[in-house]
Amino acid sequence: MEEFIKRFGIEKFEVIDDIFNLDEERARMICEGIIKRGWKILLSFPNGLRGDRLSFETLKLMKDAGTYYISFAIESASERIQRLIKKNLDVEKTLRAIEWAVNLRIWTMGYFMLGFPTETEEEIKKTIDCARKSKLHIALFFIVTPFKGTELYETYIQDAYIPYSHYHYYTDHYNLSAVDGKTLRKLYKFAYWKFYSSPLRAFRIIRDYPTNRFGIIKQSFSLFFEGQTNPEKTKF
Repeated sequence: MEEFIKRFGIEKFEVIDDIFNLDEERARMICEGIIKRGWKILLSFPNGLRGDRLSFETLKLMKDAGTYYISFAIESASERIQRLIKKNLDVEKTLRAIEWAVNLRIWTMGYFMLGFPTETEEEIKKTIDCARKSKLHIALFFIVTPFKGTELYETYIQDAYIPYSHYHYYTDHYNLSAVDGKTLRKLYKFAYWKFYSSPLRAFRIIRDYPTNRFGIIKQSFSLFFEGQTNPEKTKF
């Protein structure tokens, strides 16, 4: 690996592992190996670490090994929904891990999903509020989509015909939640407005983004610029 890095001058690595820290001891050994060899590289984890299995000591090692970007797949702040989707994430522990990462100046992104089967408006708002209160730099919200072949599809859709154009997680072409489609769309737009309307978050985005600082702002607020969010229409 060292010869490969030197030969091609590679500096950045994306770790495409859904749960790099599932075995925390293994994750720490990898980071310690990088540090011991003195590799001056940058690491990113775009697929989302398991936040409730991430200790401060591991985060510190990841930072020392060159980690500059971590994603956290939170999905929902509702304990009921966490059980329903069989993820059972400890959200409070994850929020604490996010705060540790931000304090270490690691760029953080969170993934959230709205519109799970039977999900209520109160539960959706709880997820939005969780995102707002977090220290995340960036949050992305998605509408739950029952892709064919998944357990979600087999359980709730079965043999119903859904046009291919409806398979898009930015819209609610097929609404599985307990709220009507209009309300779900409003909550989706409201989520972005609520998250990004914080001046303190805007400051952290500018302060902590590792390179091309102002480029990320344009990317992060693209949904606003495209007219998908209107604060006057999304107040609750």
